[in-house]
This record gives sequence, structure tokens and C-alpha cells, in this order.
Amino acid sequence: MIPFSFFYFFFSITLLAVGSYTDFKERIISNKLTYSAVAIGILIHLIESYYSADYSVLGITVIVTIATFIASYGLWKIGVWAGGDVKLFTALAALNPVNLGIIRDAIGLKYSLLASISLPVFPLTLFIFSIFSMLPYGVFLSLGTLKKRKDLRDKLIFELKEKLIYTAETIALITGISFILGKFTEGILLFILVIAVIIISTKLEHKLKLILTLILFGFALYSDFKFVFQNYLIGFISLYFIYVFLKMFSFGREYSLKKKIKVKELEEGMIPAFSLYEIEGKIIEKKPLSIGNIIKHVRTNNLQALLGELQPKGKEIVSAKKAAGITDEKVLELKKLAEEKKINEEIEIKLTAPMIPAVFIGYVLVNITGDLIWNLM
Repeated sequence: MIPFSFFYFFFSITLLAVGSYTDFKERIISNKLTYSAVAIGILIHLIESYYSADYSVLGITVIVTIATFIASYGLWKIGVWAGGDVKLFTALAALNPVNLGIIRDAIGLKYSLLASISLPVFPLTLFIFSIFSMLPYGVFLSLGTLKKRKDLRDKLIFELKEKLIYTAETIALITGISFILGKFTEGILLFILVIAVIIISTKLEHKLKLILTLILFGFALYSDFKFVFQNYLIGFISLYFIYVFLKMFSFGREYSLKKKIKVKELEEGMIPAFSLYEIEGKIIEKKPLSIGNIIKHVRTNNLQALLGELQPKGKEIVSAKKAAGITDEKVLELKKLAEEKKINEEIEIKLTAPMIPAVFIGYVLVNITGDLIWNLM
């Protein structure tokens, strides 16, 4: 039997290796490269279908490739992805409609949780792993920036100390509630009840919430000290580690992936750090809506403010939400506004993190871990 999986893996790795190099050098992946990968993927699956006398192999590949293109194109249209990402994921879908698990099999990992499933969800799995693969890059950028700027080091240390106390209180509350309610129920109902109590507790004043936490956690410790303390310690360390990691990533994105340039130096594809709107003849800057702000508006029931940020009034000049960047037409409009002194002569732009290397890392990880995500579900 011809080892078709080897060819899919070989062409995928080649595509990602060449793409990573061009992404660092030119910030773009070649059209010819991705189109060729799509053609190669379809062709090899056609040959595999012929040899196996099962043309469903080709049919599934075509369907997954088209579905991946449509989903990726939708992400591009709403500004989440750049055009190169659409082509890259479409090409990888043509080569890998299902998880090959090549590296897993080569090194002999034969755990049931790492087994590949028959469902053609590989592009979605790769997307999830690629997003997580971006995190170390942001942390790396943060470390470089923090090394140079004492003001940011002080700011980060202050926020980490503040969140340390908050995390300790939150895990104590969750541990206490879970232990007590666990005496009466379990499973999904227990999870729902714990979430409900936590949401209600956010409406309480801090002192009252702290007293409630101490009572619940104290009672749990008194009932079963070793079990409760171990669960508390695991929860606290895990949650705080995740927070520190994500905070370092956000610092890298906020302070390392931005720079100021003169408006006259703007080029097509550059992404502004702020959106610009014309409201009643004035040019207004608006920061991109962060997850933190969304949570803040929801917690304070200020949905009107949230809708206002999601759909700002006035004419949109440029948007910071579009990964494809600004068009030539918008570049000319901004240069004209700068000449008319309606906006500053300098503008802050975002330096995009290299996506293709993250996809490369994600592809390798998926081929090691198999369909771990779906097997856990």
C-alpha cells in the first residue's frame, strides 16, 4: 500500500516551512505556493481514492477544503484574518482533511486519548492549536520589552500582586462552594450551581463577599482539611499561572507589537492601532474593544455602552479590527487628513505577529497529540 499519509505530511511541512520563511522575510505567503498545495492535495487524494476504490476519500477532501475556505474567508471579511491565512488553511485542509498523527505513530504513542478520529475536523483542530501556539511568542516579546522598560516592570508587578490576592479569594470561594454543594449534588448540576453562586457573589460588596468566602472555605477546611487544601492549592496555582501567562502575552501585544510612523509613510496592509471615526466633523480615536471591557460592561449591566463600542456612531475612516489592514484608498484619505491637520502627522500601527510559524508549531503538535481535544469531549 502506497503511504499516502507520508506525502500529505511532507507537502504540509514543506508548505509551512517555506511559508514561515517568507512570513518573517516578506510578511506574505506566495499565491502560487498555496494554490499548488491545494492542487497537490486534491490530486493525491484522487490517486488514493483510485487505489483504494473508495472515492469518498476524494469527496470528503473536496468538501472539507471548500468548507475551510468559506469559514476562513468569513474570518477575513470580518477582519479577524489576513488573506494569506485564508489561503494557507485552505491548502492545509486539502492536504489534511483528517488528522494524520504521523509524528505520534513514528514515536510510538499508542494512547487511546491520542487516537485519530474519522471525523474530518482537522482544520478546526489546527486552528485551535495555532492560536495557543501564538501565546509563547507574545510572552517572548513581553520579556524583551520588560527588560528595557522599568515603568512597565513596575506596572506588571503591581497588577500581578493585585491579582494574586484576587485569585486566592476566588479559588477559596469556589473550593468552599464546591465542597458544600458536592454533598448534595454532582456533575453538570453542581457546575451550574457553583457558577450561579459565583455570579451572585460578584454583586456583593467586597467585605461581605470576603466574609462569605471565609465562612464557606473555613467550613470546608474544618470538614476535610487535607482534601480541601489540596484542591485549593491545585486550583490556585493553575489559575494564577494561566493569568500570568496571558498577562505576559497581552503585555507583548500591547507594548511590543506597536510603533509610531509618519502618516506619509503609511502603506497598504498596515494595521492602525486605533480606529478613527468622523463624528460631527471631528476625528475621534477609539481603542479596539478588549475582552476585559466586554466583561466590565456585562458585570455592570451597561449594555448600552457595550453596544456603543461595538457599533460606534459616525463615519468609519479606518478600523483597527481588520487583519487585512488598510487599503490604498484609505492610505490616501489618511494622508489628506494629515495634510489638512485634522489628524496627527504620526499614527500608531500594529506589528502583526507571524501567524504561519504558529501554524507550523500547531501542525506539529496536532500530529503528536492526535485528536486529543475531541477524544476528551
